[in-house]
Amino acid sequence: MPKGAWRVALDEAGAWACVCALPVETNTCAGKTSLVLLGELYEKKGAIVARRCECASQRLSRIVDNAWGRYVALARDGEGPAWSVMRDPSGRIPCYVAPIARGIVAFSHIEDARAFGAGLEGVDWRNLAALIQAPRLRNGATGLKGVFELLPGQCVDEAGQCRLIWSPAKFATERVIEDRAAARAALADAAEASIAHAARRQQRILHLLSGGLDSSVMLACLAGAQASEKTTCLTFTQGAASELDETRYARAAAAAASVDLQEAHLDPARVRLERAGAYAAAPRPQNYVFSIETDAAEAAAARDWRATACFSAAGGDGLFYQLRAKIFCADYVLRHGPMPGAFQVALDNARLARVSVWTILRETCALAYGREAFAPEAAARNPCLSPDIGACGADWLAGHPWFEGALSPGKRLHLWAVLDCLNLCYPFAHAEDAPTEFPLISQKLIETVLAIPSYVLTSGGQDRALLREAFSGRVPGEIVARSSKGAMDGYYAQLCASNAQYIRERLLDGVLIREGLLDRATIERDLPQRGEPRDGCEMALLHLLDAEMWADAWAKR
Repeated sequence: MPKGAWRVALDEAGAWACVCALPVETNTCAGKTSLVLLGELYEKKGAIVARRCECASQRLSRIVDNAWGRYVALARDGEGPAWSVMRDPSGRIPCYVAPIARGIVAFSHIEDARAFGAGLEGVDWRNLAALIQAPRLRNGATGLKGVFELLPGQCVDEAGQCRLIWSPAKFATERVIEDRAAARAALADAAEASIAHAARRQQRILHLLSGGLDSSVMLACLAGAQASEKTTCLTFTQGAASELDETRYARAAAAAASVDLQEAHLDPARVRLERAGAYAAAPRPQNYVFSIETDAAEAAAARDWRATACFSAAGGDGLFYQLRAKIFCADYVLRHGPMPGAFQVALDNARLARVSVWTILRETCALAYGREAFAPEAAARNPCLSPDIGACGADWLAGHPWFEGALSPGKRLHLWAVLDCLNLCYPFAHAEDAPTEFPLISQKLIETVLAIPSYVLTSGGQDRALLREAFSGRVPGEIVARSSKGAMDGYYAQLCASNAQYIRERLLDGVLIREGLLDRATIERDLPQRGEPRDGCEMALLHLLDAEMWADAWAKR
């Protein structure tokens, strides 16, 4: 539960709402509260003016059509007693739903649900198996029985029925921005506005600066919003564990923005996974074991700077199209047909995907004219799962409301990457003191990038090409031009090696084995008694450990 005293935001027949730290805005109609916003709206254009005849869906639709921000909204259905709850399209405030005796309770923290009458029924083992197999996919299911996650842009009524108020797919199909200059200007404007509004709310900011393109662009936007004086940066060095030392890029970005830079050295050998914090705080595993050391370093730096928030550029890779695929030419042909420009797009696509142009043309024909379907949501099976589980994660996006309509392959992949951004909404150890904010994950920016075709975002055969153009001259040239990217694979390999005995004991004698979710022989083979895990299995093992610790915490409640 966040710090601070509860404040009642709504207390009327049919609905009751309270908040801790969020601002509240209400609107009335005919003497009754018609709408309550828990959070903040930006760029309002008559978005919350109530109209007596409107149903809840109409009121909520006008908000998402005329404003953006970070909020959860409650709307009355007409003038009656029925209410609906909507999570804003950015999803930056977690929102889960569970049944109670006389309706539903919507909440951000699991203990609040229990306090307000939700009967939490324990672990849903089949859902948990799918979450393990496809940890990046979000379709509303959680690891707990009777608890589901409200998707961004989705609302739920008191009977628990969900409907989509905001459809991200329509921006990829109906509001296309194909002119390069217009797209570049729109992208820069959306990024600057998103970061400026997020910075305006904070007194002091700790910016997590990797030295990559996305975090450097965010820092440039903070400088452009006159937020440099209240910003300091933190970067991580990995030494021998690193595939790529990004320190010099981080130093260049910090110098260009005239802000201080702290450097924290990561050493996976000193991390003890058995000391991980409480795991029952969320209704699904949260990948916490991946960030134990970085989280502690962020908390210490935030305290030293007296930061009110940590800013992260996580999510930028998916938003700005750090995606290498052989499908962008198919997008062009599906929109324009086999026009002369298609061959140039094929050349760009071949350069980006690092294949021959003939491979791209074959893929284009298969996707644009054949019966082949592009399905980015198909997940690679976690090799440690029991074979009895089946491919429970592969079809999780079947019927997903975000993917309705005729999406081109490139936009289907793009939307899948945006959906992955939901995984950023999880509790950090320092959340009460300086919560981590993700300013790039905003409705304004999501709508803008989805409207720009894949072949414009990657023109010239370079990932995030349009972003590079938009911020050329504001970000150091060596960062704009770089094609390399830092990675944590070596760090995770050493983390597994340093904790091999603990991981082995925890998994082989844990609740996932007892419930039949894991294959004992595979774990015994991939994680020896001593020494490093087999190549390529570190991520799978850490995901399993995270799920094991989460499930064990819930099983003991």
